[in-house]
Amino acid sequence: MNSPTVMQRLGWVVLSFFGFGLLWVSGEKAYVALTNKAPTTVDIADIGNGPLKAKWIDVVGGELDLADGFYKYPPGQPETILSLFIPYRSVGNHNSEIHVLVETSDPRYVRLYRELAEATTRSSKDALLRESDGLLSPPSLRGLVRFGVEDDLVIKEKLKALSSNVPSGVVVLNLGEAPAPLSASSLSAVVGIGILGLVFARRKTWMA
Repeated sequence: MNSPTVMQRLGWVVLSFFGFGLLWVSGEKAYVALTNKAPTTVDIADIGNGPLKAKWIDVVGGELDLADGFYKYPPGQPETILSLFIPYRSVGNHNSEIHVLVETSDPRYVRLYRELAEATTRSSKDALLRESDGLLSPPSLRGLVRFGVEDDLVIKEKLKALSSNVPSGVVVLNLGEAPAPLSASSLSAVVGIGILGLVFARRKTWMA
């Protein structure tokens, strides 16, 4: 059999990394599903005192600080909001350290964020915030904590650049998300194993 070209080898290397990545991510998702049967209630005052073991949480005791939020957008399209990142701070303490950063694409938050950005006076901004008090100060916020390969260090570094009150252990909470069912993790694992099996089979033919 002819030896593979450099580009062929590179393609199979990339495919093998993709297979390993699927296995890794499926393992993390299975871990979350098995260890988080129900959401754990966590007070905002207790976050930052040590590693957060629970990954599916109801965080309480705080409020969303939209004024210090920022958003992610597609390359070259800064007018398009893909998702918002909003600090969740202790009630009434907008100068406290940011221990929880909430990610959401909820259109209600996106609309309010745009309205605040377009408001031209302090009084109009304050009026918008008063009208949205229930949205910014909910009894609790439920979601999945990012960890492992999904822990976005780029987002954390950007938040640090925007605010000096950000500790290294800031928690990024994907609002409204819940653990994926084990069946989904199993399917990803099967696909990953299949890809790696194909790569190793091809490698074996090259070495024959």
